[in-house]
Amino acid sequence: MVRPVPQRDPERVIFCGAGRWGTKLIRAFLAQGAAPAGFVVRSEATRQWLAAEYPHVPVDTDAERFIAETHADVVVVATPTETHGRIAQMGLHQGRDVFVEKPLCTDPNEARALAAAARVRNTALFTGFVYLYHPAFVALRRAVATESIAQVRFSWVRPALAGPPAWELLPHELALASVLLGESPRALSIEVNGELCRGHWTSKDGARIDIRLDGRAGMCKRKELSVRTVAGDVWTWTDHELVRYDRKSPETPLQRTTFGPTEPLRREVEWFLAHRRCSNAVRQEIDRSVAITTIIHDALTAAAPGRGVPK
Repeated sequence: MVRPVPQRDPERVIFCGAGRWGTKLIRAFLAQGAAPAGFVVRSEATRQWLAAEYPHVPVDTDAERFIAETHADVVVVATPTETHGRIAQMGLHQGRDVFVEKPLCTDPNEARALAAAARVRNTALFTGFVYLYHPAFVALRRAVATESIAQVRFSWVRPALAGPPAWELLPHELALASVLLGESPRALSIEVNGELCRGHWTSKDGARIDIRLDGRAGMCKRKELSVRTVAGDVWTWTDHELVRYDRKSPETPLQRTTFGPTEPLRREVEWFLAHRRCSNAVRQEIDRSVAITTIIHDALTAAAPGRGVPK
């Protein structure tokens, strides 16, 4: 006789922030069966919208008090970058699993403190590097898994950013590079000029990685990742399309695949909910988040005016 699988209660989630990306996170979590335990927002217009959209779910403005007093399993943080660490710590302090929109924070010391708090309380601390879950990236990883990589080039034009591209865009690219190459940058060189940000490093196997980020207003939005193998194969992922080019004729596409734009976030939230109790998987996510915050902070510090190499 086959015993029925017991039904698991839906995860109760507190959502902190309901802006452009926060709203997408709310819908993605609810689509996976999560139950909203409440919302924390500052804008009166957003409060009114949430009250109308989810009339039986409480809406508050005090994150610390609401997280402490509300029964929940997960806290989702999609607030301004400078508040990520503080709100994440509130959730961890209450023993909640925490999902944070990238970056985890901008201070390496704070990142390490958050990681320590998560380990002490045996809770998940997850940063949303959503492009890791894009089916185009999954296909790209599979295609080059047995190949030696010669060059990786990132180019991202993303106007009207909420903050500097080094913190708004670069975390995503570093996450992709670390998974694709199986290592984090050992020495990231970075150059910032207003809304332009460039970075590069060389992997331990000699692959050259170049990143160009452009947050200037008036530009056309476009994200591209190009990988060239030692054998000469070239793969280019542009927005939601992955193309393989003929090594003998670099302008000739051999294979072209298009993917849906909503799939990455769905997969990311699904993975988080399925793995938040898996200590090994969670530990890897925590380590990646801390490493990326540290790499960017240190690179920006080294690139700051007046910090030339001493004679």
